[in-house]
Amino acid sequence: MLTVKKLVIAAVVLIVGLSLLVLRKSINKEDALPVQVELAQRATIEQRVRATGKIQSSIQVKISADISAKITRLHVKEGDQVKKGQLLVELDGTRQAASLASQEALVKSAQDEARLALANKKLAESQLERVKLVFARQLESRDRVDTATSAYEVAAARYSSAVEQIKKAEGELEQARYDQALTRIFSPMSGTVSVLKREAGEIVIGSQFQEDVIMIVADLGQMEATVNVDENSIMKVKIGQPATLSVDALPGAAIVGRVAEVASSARTADPGEVLQKTEFRVKVAITEGGGQVRPGMTVNANILTDTRQSALSVPIQSVTLRPVAKWRRIDSESSSSKPIVDTDGYVQLVYVVENGKAVARQVKVGIQNEDRIEILDGLKEGENVVSGSYRAITRDLNDGDTVEVAKKGPVAGS
Repeated sequence: MLTVKKLVIAAVVLIVGLSLLVLRKSINKEDALPVQVELAQRATIEQRVRATGKIQSSIQVKISADISAKITRLHVKEGDQVKKGQLLVELDGTRQAASLASQEALVKSAQDEARLALANKKLAESQLERVKLVFARQLESRDRVDTATSAYEVAAARYSSAVEQIKKAEGELEQARYDQALTRIFSPMSGTVSVLKREAGEIVIGSQFQEDVIMIVADLGQMEATVNVDENSIMKVKIGQPATLSVDALPGAAIVGRVAEVASSARTADPGEVLQKTEFRVKVAITEGGGQVRPGMTVNANILTDTRQSALSVPIQSVTLRPVAKWRRIDSESSSSKPIVDTDGYVQLVYVVENGKAVARQVKVGIQNEDRIEILDGLKEGENVVSGSYRAITRDLNDGDTVEVAKKGPVAGS
């Protein structure tokens, strides 16, 4: 009986021990934070800047009037091909024609006045010569000579004034001819009427302070994309960088180009536009596949700003920020690394899985694409880096936490 009793007690102790062991493992398993990991590995990373904008011709001229007048006739319509020097628009020139006729009459009148003044000058000169001859024979008084001299000088002055009046009238006549010429607008280049904004009968405003565009003539053989790049990305964009373009109206079209111009100052709002952020204009010259694009089409530009071959990289979501006070708990006393802290007191880091624990590792990053980011310092190739979940990386996970690797992504040594 005693032996049986001892066996029962031993069995109970064994069962209790096993239960406690299972319970402990269960508790530890419940405490472990489930994560996914990926290897820090080599990859080619292409950094790109994306921007949207419009297609336009790289060579185009906005046609506007230099005078305010009504459009009496349009000689072209949108889409027409035009030659340099071709008549595009005629404006109402009634006022200019009247002014021209008036100035022509004034010139003729000034010329008549000048001819009369010249005749009087010659007559006064002749009379002065006769008086001088008579005076030389002592048959005329000095007063008579002085009077004839004064008469000549007056006649000469009137003639000079009449000549000046001719010059003035002729100058005003040239201005009247110029004003009349402004009522006929000719194309300054060969191209296509890409935009026609006005119709016959409308009044255009000729002003150096306000642009009133009648039409746009563009060379459709040389097209470009004008896009707006965010201020955070503009320093990455340089002239000559390649770009791929996608046009909403031409799905699937392969269009490529190169950065031709980068604005040095931020763009201002267009009429009626409210800018939500600071942007810079960038022009991308289309080098291939631009045969079907037309001015005004919406375009998305994908500008290649940098490429790194065989760069050590991790998934982009693996890199996070944590307060400097919390970035290391494991072996913090023996750690020789000094944190590089940003202006807000945060450290840039990744979590590396070592012996079932997440170890916060400060990293220095380089360029990035949509999926991966280059690691310049802080990691070695082949290390297990936590890649998910996003909530674990950004909020739940801390240095030293016990983790359980989920069945997703390669694990070194597994």
